[in-house]
Amino acid sequence: MMVPAVLALAISLFTIVPEMAFTPSENAADFFYPYKSMRRNGDVRPSSINAAEYSSLTGYTGTPPSEHRWPFSFSRNPDAITLPAPDRFDTELSKGKFLVAGRKLGDPRFQETIVLLISYDRNGAAGLIINRPIKMSLSDAFPDSRIFRKRKETVYFGGPVELNRLLFLIRSPGRPEKSGHVFDGVYVSSSRPVLDRLIGKPKTGERVRVYAGYAGWAAGQLEGEVSRGDWHVVQADAKTIFDKKSEKIWPELIRRGSELQVRSSRQILIL
Repeated sequence: MMVPAVLALAISLFTIVPEMAFTPSENAADFFYPYKSMRRNGDVRPSSINAAEYSSLTGYTGTPPSEHRWPFSFSRNPDAITLPAPDRFDTELSKGKFLVAGRKLGDPRFQETIVLLISYDRNGAAGLIINRPIKMSLSDAFPDSRIFRKRKETVYFGGPVELNRLLFLIRSPGRPEKSGHVFDGVYVSSSRPVLDRLIGKPKTGERVRVYAGYAGWAAGQLEGEVSRGDWHVVQADAKTIFDKKSEKIWPELIRRGSELQVRSSRQILIL
């Protein structure tokens, strides 16, 4: 059961827009439910994970953990359309930062991943993994859609929570309709009409990336992982999300994160 503070964050974050009414087709179901034992409502709680099924979704060949409980779930409120302003209490962590998985991070779902934080405050955090494409296109996800027919845009694994829920990041010179601001020129939404418009009639300079699921942390959880060295925190940039090849993102950013860590340590020693 979620504590009230965590529940409040989940509701405020995922009522960005009227949620995308996405129901995976029978052919698509395996991509979005890689764990046979996964419950399809509320918490994601795989009690027995098949490594081959996990690998088919994420491309990771290790053995997934046996069980993990995530405290976030999506709200069904169709009215709220904006993300709350960040309530920062940490000098590094904030919405619009990349979490770069450390070399020794033990959870196979997050090894060599880059997570873009789309929400961060005292109640917890949520983000999207940006470098895990899966074997599914938009036309696979929406086989009955005329707009998405023959579209080859890749769907990405956004995180292990709510895999049947789609969110998408938008790169745009102006704020798109029914979207929440993440950082300069990048927005998040879950509105099906907005996605239809972005794919069918994109405006000049607009780009989109679609994600199945998300990653979530309860209050204090992410801070503990960062202090333990599981993550390096670096400023996000749109080029990394929308232009770089997925397999090259983590090696580049782990070097950047390590350099920042060394630089910070030197400053402390000098002081």
